[in-house]
Amino acid sequence: MQELLNEICNYFGPSVDDREREDIDHVKLRGVADHFNVTLIKARKLLITGGKYSTYLSREVQEMYASGKSIQEIMRKTGLKKSSVYSYLPYNHLAYNLPDSSIEAERQKQYRVRKRNALRSDDEKEEKLWQEMTMLQGCLFSTCKGLDFTYRIRGGEMFVDRREKSITKASVMAAYRNARQLGGEVTGPKQLGVFGANYIWPIFLKMGIVSFTYKKRDKNGVFML
Repeated sequence: MQELLNEICNYFGPSVDDREREDIDHVKLRGVADHFNVTLIKARKLLITGGKYSTYLSREVQEMYASGKSIQEIMRKTGLKKSSVYSYLPYNHLAYNLPDSSIEAERQKQYRVRKRNALRSDDEKEEKLWQEMTMLQGCLFSTCKGLDFTYRIRGGEMFVDRREKSITKASVMAAYRNARQLGGEVTGPKQLGVFGANYIWPIFLKMGIVSFTYKKRDKNGVFML
C-alpha cells in the first residue's frame, strides 16, 4: 500500500490546491484512478494521505472530523454519503497488502477492534465489515487452491478479477453470519455455505474473521493432536 501511495503521488506530480491557480494540463483525479485501476474514491483518499490533493470540501470534512464530529454529523452537514466522507479523510495507517510475516499481527489487531465494538448492533457490525472490505479492494489474495485474485467493490457488489459474475453484499453478509455461528473456526470455503465462498473465505481469513487449525493425519487417516 505504501508503494502504491508513492507511485500514485509521483504520477500525480505537483500538489493540487483549489486556493491556488489551476493548471489545466495537470493530471486529473480520474486519470489517476484509470491509470492505476483503482476507484476514484481510493485515488482521492491516497492523494489526500500523501498531501497531494486539497479542496474546500476535503478541508471542511477534515476540520469537522478533527473537531470531534462523527461521520453521521459530517454527512448531515455536507450532504455527502458515508463512503464519500471517508474518501476525504487520510488513511490513519497503511496496514494493507501486508507481508505474510505480519498477517498474524494484523489479525490480532482486527480482533481487538472487533472486541471493542462487541456492543454494536448486528447491522452496524456488518456495515463496518463492508467498509473494511472496501478499503482492502485491490489487495492480492489467494484461494485455498493457490489461485491469486483481487476484487473491487461497486455499490452492493464485489467483482473478482477471476470471474465474470459478481458476489453480492448479501452473500458476503450471509457468509459472515455463518462464520459467527461457527465461532470463527471455519476450516474451508464450503462451511460458509454461500455463492463465492472460495473468494470470501481467504479475505475473511486475512482479516481475522475466520481461522482454522491445520492438523496432520497419521498413516491410518486419523487426525493427530
